[in-house]
Amino acid sequence: LINPIVGMTPAGGEFIYKVKLALGEISTVKMDSLYAAGNRMTRFVLSYLKALEATKQYDKAKVVTANLVKELGASQTAYVTYWFLYENPEISPVGSENINYLLSHVDDFRKGVGVEPVNAKLASMFETQLEDMIRGKNKTTDIADVVVVEKHLKACNLPGKDYLYDYVALLKGMFSYDADVAFAAFMKIYPTMKEKKLNYLYFRPITFLKGKWNDQQKKELIDLSLKLSPKMENIVLQNGLKYFADEIKKF
Repeated sequence: LINPIVGMTPAGGEFIYKVKLALGEISTVKMDSLYAAGNRMTRFVLSYLKALEATKQYDKAKVVTANLVKELGASQTAYVTYWFLYENPEISPVGSENINYLLSHVDDFRKGVGVEPVNAKLASMFETQLEDMIRGKNKTTDIADVVVVEKHLKACNLPGKDYLYDYVALLKGMFSYDADVAFAAFMKIYPTMKEKKLNYLYFRPITFLKGKWNDQQKKELIDLSLKLSPKMENIVLQNGLKYFADEIKKF
C-alpha cells in the first residue's frame, strides 16, 4: 500500500488531485520524508498540511499544525492563509491546542481572516459543544465545564447568538438540579426548535431532572410535547412526543 484514497470524490478533478497526492511529485509519502528531514519552509508546510487534509491523515495534520503555530506566532497564523486549519474540526477539535489558541487570539483572527467567518466558526463550535452537553454525549461533563464554555462565549462577544446563553442557562439548571432555572431556559429554547434538533435534544433535560419538576412545570412540559407532536414530519418523533407526554405525568 502506497497511499489510501478514502471516501468518494464528487468530481474527476478532485480524484486526479488525490491520485497525484498518492503517486506524483506531491505525494504525502515524499512530503513525510521532507518534513522529517527538517523542511519547514512555510509554502512547503502549507502544501503538506493540505495534502494531509485531503488524504484524511488528521492525526499527523494536528501535530504539524501545532508545530507551525508555535513557530509562527499569532501575528502570522491569524491570516486567512492558515484559516483552513481552524475551520476543519478533524484537525482542530474542541479542546485542542489549535482551538485554545484561536480562543486566546480571537481579535487577531478577526483582523486577519475577517469578522464574519471567525464569528461563524466560533458560533458553530459553541453550539456543537453545548448541544453535546445537553444530549449527554460526554458522561463526565459537569457544571464546571459549562462555566468554562460560558467564559469563552462572553469573551468572544458574538452578536445575535443569545440562544447560546439559553443553552448555558439550561445546562446550569440541569447540573445544579435547579428545575426553575432549567424550566425557564427550556421554555425559551424548545417551542421554536427545528425538528432535526428536537429529535436528539428534547428528551434528556426533562428526564435528567425527573423528580425535580413541580406539578405546574410538568403540566406545561406535557402541553408542549403534545403541541409539538403533530408538527413533526417524522412519524417516530411524532409518536415519541405523545408517548413522552404520558411518561412525564409519572415524573
